[in-house]
Amino acid sequence: MIEEVINPFESTVKPFCDCNFPTTLRDDIHEIVTCKCGEDIISDDLQWEWDSAGSESYVNGKNITFHPTYSSGTAVVRGKSALKKGMIHYWEIRVLTQLSGTDQMFGVGTNEVNLTEFNYTYTSALGLNGNSWAFSYRGFKQHNGESSIYGNKINQGCIVGVLLDLSLGYIEFFINRRSLGIAYRNIPTDKSLYPMVCSTASKSSIRLITSLSFEDSLIYRSYETIVKNGLLKSLQILPGLEHLLLRYWYLNPPPRYSSQTNSNELSIEDEIILLKKMSKRQKIEKIEEHADSEEEFDLYKNAFIEPVKDKTIEDSEEEIYHFLL
Repeated sequence: MIEEVINPFESTVKPFCDCNFPTTLRDDIHEIVTCKCGEDIISDDLQWEWDSAGSESYVNGKNITFHPTYSSGTAVVRGKSALKKGMIHYWEIRVLTQLSGTDQMFGVGTNEVNLTEFNYTYTSALGLNGNSWAFSYRGFKQHNGESSIYGNKINQGCIVGVLLDLSLGYIEFFINRRSLGIAYRNIPTDKSLYPMVCSTASKSSIRLITSLSFEDSLIYRSYETIVKNGLLKSLQILPGLEHLLLRYWYLNPPPRYSSQTNSNELSIEDEIILLKKMSKRQKIEKIEEHADSEEEFDLYKNAFIEPVKDKTIEDSEEEIYHFLL
């Protein structure tokens, strides 16, 4: 049994949009939630769908309803097929119902994860051992039984994004298309990994709204570097490169749709997005400002973790980087 993680950031992340979501649990939740906000730039073609085998859930293509009758434990669902090795994968999940109960988690795991192990136990099932890595709706990340604060709590109407880099071996989570920083850099690139979700709450529902996969390339790494250094405007003025903006849209997503987020006050996640464009010295100074609070220190530190790059990519990146600019 893992020790409960207390999140000092009491606030819950606001929904991605202002659409109305049901306040009560319903069997037809997937039919009545017609929200498509943020999907105008997304292809309808999904790279994978959920697998219903061995789960205490109703799975219908991209939709999942956990514990459709009543809950007696934790339901774990994974994708139908393993994600291709050596590639970059990104997927998004829309939370359709209010979140409550022991946990709802999003992440990845190997084929050694026992999907039925916790059918009669309420627990944060993903990340309990070395075979899975996950982010909880309560705002913490978990792997190998160790949990730590990673972001604010999320709830109904939020979009959870997962970026899994099976070339460099790291995983990064997004809330409403804002990165929370790299969560783990020890992701094995030689094992079969599957997208996974779990929930303990009866009739809790989610929807897979996008799943993308890209081959690793110098173009991708260069574009990623340009975005992280705040130089995207320089790229936008170059003719013939619009396709990069559309293909890798999640690296520089459009603003959230919710009018509730038009406040001048930045959330922790929004502030971290801006801090990522700071120089190394400025980042260090910002982290040190929060050294008195262990939780805030860890949260800011996570935002500045950089993936370990393969030398062949690193050596050639500068040439392509200048070529694009």
